[in-house]
Amino acid sequence: MNSDNSKNIDIKIKHMVCDRCVERVRDVLENSGFHSEEVNLGYARISVMEQGDWVRLKNDLYEAGFELVEDAETQRVEQIKAVLITHLNELQEGSAKPKKLSELLTSRIPWHYEGLSRSFRQATGVTIERYFILLKIEKVKELLEYGELTLAQIADRLGYSSSQHLSGQFKKETGVSVSEYRKNGKPVRKRLNEVG
Repeated sequence: MNSDNSKNIDIKIKHMVCDRCVERVRDVLENSGFHSEEVNLGYARISVMEQGDWVRLKNDLYEAGFELVEDAETQRVEQIKAVLITHLNELQEGSAKPKKLSELLTSRIPWHYEGLSRSFRQATGVTIERYFILLKIEKVKELLEYGELTLAQIADRLGYSSSQHLSGQFKKETGVSVSEYRKNGKPVRKRLNEVG
């Protein structure tokens, strides 16, 4: 669909939290007639030909459970979330080591940490650090459900100093201990894009 009148634009997309989301957005773009140059977590580069395409794109993404991010502040917050979710998944897979959040974010987003932190708190009502704790708790729930790793292995993977540290934080955030959570037949988890 690329023609002489088309131009490439970068768009930010909310609620993209995994590789399946990337594939789903790629499918939505293709089925809607948009040529996508690149699609990653929270981001796509597409060719848009006419003004009406923008409205159609917003509607098609919305119907698939995604939203376009239109203002710079919201884009920055969504970018922070995408970086943190990606890092958490990398920790789980063992392909990354824990990093200070300030170093992680400023290495991937060209903005000073104080500004990122302020924007994030104003938009979400929680700090970046608190948000990452909430993400980690949801990931712990997931890993506990799988039953493939011990609590110590989960703690090590996700960057906790010890299994006791993980257990304490888990109880504080969920109101139940890890062992109570394991016994509770069907655990209640949030999707990572619903955290915060």
